[in-house]
Amino acid sequence: MKTGLWAECADPEDICSVLEKISVVAGGINFDAAVFLHGVCGIFALALHDRFDYKLDWVLDDEYDGAFKNNPWAHLVHVFCSITDGEDILATVDVRGISDDFELFLDEFADFVDYPGVWVSPPSREELEREMIREVGTEAYKEYYQAAMTIIGNHPDWYSIGGG
Repeated sequence: MKTGLWAECADPEDICSVLEKISVVAGGINFDAAVFLHGVCGIFALALHDRFDYKLDWVLDDEYDGAFKNNPWAHLVHVFCSITDGEDILATVDVRGISDDFELFLDEFADFVDYPGVWVSPPSREELEREMIREVGTEAYKEYYQAAMTIIGNHPDWYSIGGG
């Protein structure tokens, strides 16, 4: 199962160039939608979670060992959503769309994590939002979040199995 840019781009290497053509404005600065893949992926994951009730998920870099004082945020590689059957992950969702090929999904982050990555219990919605606001500030967070919701609204078929 592949939707969105996974389905539209014959070569996964082309996905970033398509994202770079989608304009995003936040904090008075012009960006492109690739910022939701590398930069503020957590905000896009929150928007997906809020719109479709997908499960929040994340993968950490290979250096994370789960030690008591080892801060998982310092090892964050990517925040995304999962589509589950209640127990198993059936597919992953981020700004690129839906993919059921997790190895390919993670390939974009191969410099930071080896498949299958380091999995720990993901943050709650509140924890993730708090961290994103800490990173970008309240106003920029609101603008990024609205931009994410606009992209999702413009392309519901990219992010939902049912198309909306």
